[in-house]
Parts: sequence; structure tokens; C-alpha cells
Amino acid sequence: MKYLYYLLIFFQFSCHYQKTENKQEKELEGNTNLLRAEIFYPNEIFDVIKISSIGDFFVIASVKADTLIHIYGDSPLTLKSSFGKKGEGPLDLMLPILCNTTSDKAIIGGFDRLSTFITYTFDGNNFVLHEKYKIPQNGNPMNDIAFIDSTRLIFNDIFDLQLKSLDLNNNKQKLLRKFEKDDHRESFFYSNKGHLAVSSESMAYAYSYKDQIDFMDLNGNVIHVVKKDNRKPSITIDPNADNKYYYANIFATKNFYYALYRNKTTNEFIKGQYKGDVIEVYNNEGTLVRTYSFDISPIIYAVDQNDKRMVGFNAQKEALLIYDLP
Repeated sequence: MKYLYYLLIFFQFSCHYQKTENKQEKELEGNTNLLRAEIFYPNEIFDVIKISSIGDFFVIASVKADTLIHIYGDSPLTLKSSFGKKGEGPLDLMLPILCNTTSDKAIIGGFDRLSTFITYTFDGNNFVLHEKYKIPQNGNPMNDIAFIDSTRLIFNDIFDLQLKSLDLNNNKQKLLRKFEKDDHRESFFYSNKGHLAVSSESMAYAYSYKDQIDFMDLNGNVIHVVKKDNRKPSITIDPNADNKYYYANIFATKNFYYALYRNKTTNEFIKGQYKGDVIEVYNNEGTLVRTYSFDISPIIYAVDQNDKRMVGFNAQKEALLIYDLP
């Protein structure tokens, strides 16, 4: 099942833009902060498949535990609540689908045989159920889902290379942006494949195989492009191929984007002992404001909505990684 696996710019402007971005990067190179991870071994879970945040709390979804949704908060990090039994009943989860949000509500899908999304608030001790929404099980699965307001989702259709919105009141989808597809059907190896993140004012698409991030308004209109390299990606279509990855993930809070920049092939990353990734932090307009490096890099991560703390997961450590953001 698919659920379980997963612009052109005028030449003159491009040249000027490239110089501007490169200058900006050089100014920031000497100001990269090293984030040292506090390694936290929880008793409750694991395997982690997604982390999101609501205010200062972190919501973590796992797939191997009996209880699949966990919320952590405070310092030191403490389990505050858990729920979500694995199963096929109306309030059971076949697969937890944790949506990103910058609001005070969480939205979680995967209930009732993947057909239902439910919105929650967290009162500091427990999840409080609010609305239920039935989602038709047709078309491609939704990836990188972001909960915009009480009735609207924005998501990444990685199989058709489209960004879409979904009105939860009538289940109508709207096309926001369409990317050019390669002349094959292996979607994982599309040269325009990428990760989507949505903040309170904009959204960003970080390309996997290109050194590029597109910043857009919430209707999919491009407002800024960060492009460091104009070379066309060279991609080998093979599960064991040593392709070069640029952006491995991206996460949004209300005011900032946290893009995980790799700039390595798979073999280079493994030989480097899974180190060398950096986080590029951009504001809502797409301006690079700071960079972070790691002693231990996360693969999955989230940042609290006050931009004070990051919680990540790295399968090599099988633990949560906690970083205080200076």
C-alpha cells in the first residue's frame, strides 16, 4: 500500500539573485551554531515516524508500540499523555497520520481504517477531542500534511508532484502548484521530488535532488526562490543508487522554516557516520537568518512554536535527541 511507504527565472535576474544568495551564505558561515544533543531514552515507545509540535509541547507518532501517539513537554522532557490504540475500530489507529500545525489544535489521521481525521487540543494533561472529519479513500495518499485552520489542509502529492489543499467541510481538493514530472513512473526518483512545510503565512518546498527551496504564499504562488546550484540533477533509478541528496527534511513553526541540508550522496553520509547535516533557518519571506550544525544529526525533528527547543529522532541512536536553540 502506498500509505505505508512511502520556475523558470529570467537569466538576468538569476545571475543577480545567485550573487545575493551566495553573499548571504558567506556572511552566515562564521555564525553557525553547534547544537549538542541531549540523548533521551523514553520508556514508552518506539519506532518514531513523525514529530510535530503544539505550542511548547511535542507530539510523537510511532508504529510499533501498542499506544501510537505520545505528547511530551516540560524541561526535562516528560511524557504528558498517550493515546491511540492500534486497531481497526472507529477510534483505533491503523497508521498514525500526524499533521503539522502552527495553531493550538492538533489534527491526527488514520482512525477508522484510515478514513477519519480528528482535531484535538491539549489542556496540559490530556488530549481533548473536538471535530471528526471523514476523508474519502480515493486518489493518491497525502504527504507532508499541514493543518492551516479549522477546516483546511495543505498537502504534498508526491506521486503526481502536486501541492494541493483540502476543504474538510466538503472534501473538495484544490490544485495549488504542479511540478514537471520526469519521463518515468518511479516517483521516489523524480528530479522535482521534495518536502513541503507550511507556516502561518507561507509555505516552502525543499527539493530532495536540487539545491533549491521555493517559498510560496498559501495559494501556491512563488514569492522567493533560494537556488544555490543550477546544474540538472543526475539521478540513478535504483533502490541502492548512490544519489546526491540536498534537502532531507523541512519543518515550519509560525515564523521560521528549519530545513535539513545534507549536500551528500548516501554513501558519503554513511561513511561520515551520519554526520555533517546542517539546519538552515529561513523566515516566512525566505531570507536565511541563521544556521545550525550538530554533534548528532536528527533525521526526523520538530521545533516548538516559540523556537526555543528542537526534538529529533535518529534511528542509529534509537532515542530522542533534544537541542536547545540559542
